[in-house]
Amino acid sequence: MSALTLFGRLALTAFFWGTAVQSLLDLDAATQEMRSFGLPLPSITIWAVIALKLTGTVAILIDPSGWGRIGAAALGLFTIATIPIAYPFWSLGGPAHGKAVQAALEHLSVIGGLVIASL
Repeated sequence: MSALTLFGRLALTAFFWGTAVQSLLDLDAATQEMRSFGLPLPSITIWAVIALKLTGTVAILIDPSGWGRIGAAALGLFTIATIPIAYPFWSLGGPAHGKAVQAALEHLSVIGGLVIASL
């Protein structure tokens, strides 16, 4: 793997491995975030989220037997699911609406990169 390919894979997955590590470092805050989204069993859900982010990232980074595509697809689907849960811009007004739209568009950009990585 070239240095440029590795850099691209690290950059594409930075959001996922970065937030997974952040969650591990402050598990109470991460669990509270799951609770604030109204997700069931937040103390278990956070572990599933961390596991998905880390395994998807590792699959993309080292691509064992072509599993990078599956990791990219899994992280893409996860990211799609986060938009209505964390950024319901259609139900917000004022400055919160604009911030949620921006975050949703940022997530859409990441999804685009993951789609390309999964091809």
